[in-house]
Amino acid sequence: MKIKSTFKTITVIAVLGTCNLAVGSASADIFGAGPPESGWVADNSLHNYCFDGSYPSYWVNPLTSAMVNLDDQTVMTTGVQYACNTDADVRFIKYNDTSKDAPLGQYTCIKFTIDGTRCAGSYVYLNEAKLTSTALRQKTACHEVGHSVGLTHHYDGLYGGCMLSGYFYDHFYSAHHVAHINANY
Repeated sequence: MKIKSTFKTITVIAVLGTCNLAVGSASADIFGAGPPESGWVADNSLHNYCFDGSYPSYWVNPLTSAMVNLDDQTVMTTGVQYACNTDADVRFIKYNDTSKDAPLGQYTCIKFTIDGTRCAGSYVYLNEAKLTSTALRQKTACHEVGHSVGLTHHYDGLYGGCMLSGYFYDHFYSAHHVAHINANY
């Protein structure tokens, strides 16, 4: 009888622990609600990208890796769009801002679906003055591309991955963020 009672107690604790984890993970961040913290939900799971202007290989390679990573880790399908126009889901644009508070990168939806609820084309701005290494370019591209599919900023490291804001070098999406993306496309 005592063994059975102990077993039931352990089972209840395990179930409660699982519920708390599930609720904490599901409600801890938003998805696809738009700026300032989140990106918009993309119009579909096909996520094409292009490079606005001329890019040397030390820029093309980490940005392409960020897109391939989205393709490999999630249900999203990515591909290069050779005509860089407003239909590109991600249009990479370099800029140069050396000011102290300048961001590493930024995401902006520039074209919405007819109903205004999903993003059908975006700019991903990358600050070449601050992105001085391949690892930082790849992490920042991963982060901004994450916004282009609806992911939110993270400042506390709770989930890890490239959605953590700032000078970090993780260039993959956390399991938490992969689950968000896969559930919505």
